[in-house]
Amino acid sequence: MPGGFFGKRRMRIPLNEALLKKIANQTGGKYFRAKSADELLAIYDEIDKLEKTKIEITRFQRKEERFRTPLNIGILLLLLTMCLQVFVIRIFPLS
Repeated sequence: MPGGFFGKRRMRIPLNEALLKKIANQTGGKYFRAKSADELLAIYDEIDKLEKTKIEITRFQRKEERFRTPLNIGILLLLLTMCLQVFVIRIFPLS
């Protein structure tokens, strides 16, 4: 494909390993380069050994609100009381 995938071209850019090693050295880091999958796994293992930071995990918990049933019962009782006052007590007065 002359234009590449969707018009994008792949380009090879040479690594400046000397500069990368220098940057790693000056910043207190390490330079890694993997040329195979096995080397990459070995690098991951070494990085895992270097990692000293504890990871904090934030857990989200979904809460279910349970106020609706008591609220609906309260509203229903309030409406029932109002209906009784308007209709029943007027028809059958207490005194």
